[in-house]
Amino acid sequence: MTPERRFSFRTSGRLSFSGDMATRIECGMVSLLLEIFTAELGENPLSGTALWGKDLVRFLHQRDEEALRTQGIDPWTGEPDPFAGMFGEGT
Repeated sequence: MTPERRFSFRTSGRLSFSGDMATRIECGMVSLLLEIFTAELGENPLSGTALWGKDLVRFLHQRDEEALRTQGIDPWTGEPDPFAGMFGEGT
């Protein structure tokens, strides 16, 4: 198994133009994603909270997501999608 490559990720506040609000995170991509999903970083480095502290995460290829939407199924819940067909999916 190849060791995880390490990167330096830098995040900054949306309205900040100075480095004062910047955060530097040293880790590999897999580690960064795991720490975001499990909320193990000191604070959320993302502008949204959709991925922060999620117990269950999964990868869903765009092709599979589109196929489920075409069938009228919400790809993230597996339940019938009440908005199916309203926005031109599957056309």
